[in-house]
Amino acid sequence: MKKLSTWAGIVGGLLVIVNLLIGVRAFNNLTGIPILDVAILGTHILYILLGAFFIFVFFKLKHKEDVNIDHEKPIPNSPEDIQLLMVKRSWVIGLLLVITAINSAQVWILNDYRTGLTPINITVIFDILFNAAFLYFAFELLRGKWDIARFFLYVAGLYALGYFALNFWRGDNIASLVLVIWVLYFGYAILLPQNRRNFRTAHFLILPLFLVSSLLYIMFAIMQPLEPLFREKDLLAQQYANNTSRTGTAYGVFIQRDLPIEADIRELRDSVTERKAKIQAIYANFDRIEQELATQLPTIETRKMLERIALERKLLAVHQEEMNKILEFVDYVKGLNFFLLTDEQRDRIAFFKSEVAAFTDRLTEFNFKMQNSNLGFSQSR
Repeated sequence: MKKLSTWAGIVGGLLVIVNLLIGVRAFNNLTGIPILDVAILGTHILYILLGAFFIFVFFKLKHKEDVNIDHEKPIPNSPEDIQLLMVKRSWVIGLLLVITAINSAQVWILNDYRTGLTPINITVIFDILFNAAFLYFAFELLRGKWDIARFFLYVAGLYALGYFALNFWRGDNIASLVLVIWVLYFGYAILLPQNRRNFRTAHFLILPLFLVSSLLYIMFAIMQPLEPLFREKDLLAQQYANNTSRTGTAYGVFIQRDLPIEADIRELRDSVTERKAKIQAIYANFDRIEQELATQLPTIETRKMLERIALERKLLAVHQEEMNKILEFVDYVKGLNFFLLTDEQRDRIAFFKSEVAAFTDRLTEFNFKMQNSNLGFSQSR
């Protein structure tokens, strides 16, 4: 029991401290998107509560040690040992169900239920209903009702069959493989006779395999399809930055000349045209990313991706306004005789220059907004 109480205290303390620090930081740096902030803060609060529960268990076990309620270590596979294994099994399964529900909470919060009976919505609602039942089983298992484990296994089997069908409908076949390991763990841990060998196989072999497969699923099944799209996005961003630099140089040369020459006008117009074409390529890349994310269950990270793209679209719209104004400026001066400018024409040229210059302030303000949106922007655009 001493080892259990020590681990309960360590895990509980780490959960509370880490999530409290990250949660306070998230609270002080809200994204400004209410539902996203609720998902972020809510997840940390749930983990803090779980950590507090572990700390409660720690003190409860320590109290047993202090009053000498704890018995000596039982003989392996004796009735007392089997009973202790059943207690441990109930706690492992119960806590696993609680942690699974906490990790799924962000999906339940962020999902857009207004889209109707889509495959994603049906999957999320199905997940909510069954996880409500699983939390009841977790509560009963943690209370020491071991006999409910078999009934839980039947419900878990129904969940697995339903979730398998929904994932097949959504075209996500890899999630079904993870689900097979999930069912295998529960079946092995509950149905096989309780002894130390079966306990170790279930909790030190199959359970870690399930956890690793879940991590690999996130890394490869969810993130892998996005990686080439984000590499393309980074490449397009670099190319667009080069186009922007070319336009800035060409515009600087254009406005510094008292008498713009045809070559300067052509260079400026070509750079703007190239820049506009690159924006269309960026928009197409955004569309493909959004289409891929639409096939996945929503998470905090994927929602941040979508919000970043939405802000980048707005920023590019300002860039397009700036380029349209530059082209309007170029079209205006192209037909002027700079040797015989009227006062009205000079004022009109000065007005165009001030309007184009005003975009610098707008873009600076927008970049500042993006950098302080707490959505994970790494650099200004």
